[in-house]
Amino acid sequence: MQSTKDVDYAPLPLTDNSLVRRLALHVARELGWNEDWLNDGGKGFVHTHSQGPVVLESPGIRVLRPTTAQLLAMKLMAWRDDVDIQDAGLLLDSLQIQSPEEAWNQCAEFVIPGMELKARYALDDLWQRRD
Repeated sequence: MQSTKDVDYAPLPLTDNSLVRRLALHVARELGWNEDWLNDGGKGFVHTHSQGPVVLESPGIRVLRPTTAQLLAMKLMAWRDDVDIQDAGLLLDSLQIQSPEEAWNQCAEFVIPGMELKARYALDDLWQRRD
């Protein structure tokens, strides 16, 4: 089962992405992928470094995978469509928590200031859908 059609990234600190875009285009052409495989659209939902594991480290680059709680926070802040809702549900299930308060405690630190209310309402909605 394919879980995504692209890879989201958010360079921190935020910098000129022209080099990243050129390299991504080179990778796409070399591997026969879609040219838009690397997506920076999620950067608006990131304000802190990931605490997740390092998945790649080489001179000039360090790639970290966000924690599940950080990914859930990003989905709760976005909360645009059925895809976000479905993804958030999978992330919530993988946290194996017992209450919405426990979920909020795990992901609240990743919510961008000013988006707390939207994210909390989305979490409450998501929790009710589980029943």
